[in-house]
This record gives sequence, C-alpha cells and structure tokens, in this order.
Amino acid sequence: MRTLKVLGLALVAALTIGSTAAADELTAETYPVAISGVSEERGFVFTSQAGQTFCYEGSYAATSSGPSTSLTVTPTYPEKTKSGGVNCGLKGVPGAVVDLNGCDYLLTISGAGSTSGTARIHCPAGSEITYTASLFGIPGCTIHVPDQTFPPGSVTYANVGAGTTREVTASVNSGASVKYTQTPGMGAAKCTAWIGENGSLTAKMILKATQESTGSHAGLFLSGS
Repeated sequence: MRTLKVLGLALVAALTIGSTAAADELTAETYPVAISGVSEERGFVFTSQAGQTFCYEGSYAATSSGPSTSLTVTPTYPEKTKSGGVNCGLKGVPGAVVDLNGCDYLLTISGAGSTSGTARIHCPAGSEITYTASLFGIPGCTIHVPDQTFPPGSVTYANVGAGTTREVTASVNSGASVKYTQTPGMGAAKCTAWIGENGSLTAKMILKATQESTGSHAGLFLSGS
C-alpha cells in the first residue's frame, strides 16, 4: 500500500510539472539587443469594405533585455520604396499614407512548444492607426483602426538560419475580426462611410537581433521550437 501511495504521489508531481512547463520564449544569444525587421514582399495588407490597403515595404523596431514571451514592435510604412517608387496603396489608388500615431504591434507567444500566439494593435489613449488615400492631393478615404487584440493564433513564428545568423519570421493574420471605420473625403478616391468589425490585417516580418554594445549580428530564435 505504501508503494502504491508513493507511485501515486510521483504521478501527480509529474503531471503538475508537465502542466506548468515554461512557455517558449523569444531568445537572443546575448543581451541587450536591438531587434529590427523588414517586410517580406507586399508584407502588409489591410482589407476593409473600401478594398485593400497594402504596402510593399515596411520596417520594424524593438529592443530586448532578456528572453520573453512578448515583444512590442514599432512598425514604419514609408511613402516611398527604397528604389523611389510608391510604397502603399488604398482602394486602387497609389500613394496611400499610413499614420501609426504612436501605435505598435504587441506580439505574444502562447505556451510551451508553441509557434503561435496573439497579436494586438496597442495605441496610446485616444490614438489609432489611419490609412488615407488621396488622388491629386485630395483625400478621398481614411480608414481608422483603434487599439484592439486579435484572436488567439493570430501570429505564427518560425526559426530560420543557424548560429549568429539565426532570425525569426513573424506572420500576423487577424482573420476577419478587425474593428474599423471609414471616413469618406472627396474626389475619385472617395469611399463609403462605414463601421466594420470584419476587417483583416496581415503583416509578415523577418526579425533579427543586433548586439547594442558592438553592433554585431546576434542569433535570435524561439526557444524550444
């Protein structure tokens, strides 16, 4: 009987340890590091009633002082590509402007052995992201996207590379869940006034770490994956 009791306690302990296993973490080889990212081709798309807002190029910035299950990433979507072309468009109109207004992406990791998590648009109080399409200098449509959290599984991760060249791809896909409003302007780019809860946002980025002290590339990876 004593043997059975000991075995039972050992089983309970094993189950408890398994259920409280540490979550996977975004980890760098050394700290502190600056984390930077670039979009994959046409790496940002927001779909609304007015159509698609897209940007061919984008950059992302973050810092990290230790392994973490979350990362706050500051995006930038310039008006011009590196080659000087138009970067963003909205409603079929080239030259859309994306104003982040202090908003970031907050990316989390779900748990042990996970390669997915939850993405959030995180904004200062009273701020929101806006996408504005203009034609011949006349604003025709502005889309407003406020602070909100996307559904579980709205960001997925993958490790790429080896050693100090290791990087992480992060792919955000909100599904048809994003709350937004449309404000019509004037001219050929004018859209319909609209309040929606089924917009979708996708953003694909490749993240790398750089040692703050030396500027050298440091391996960045999702531990346990």
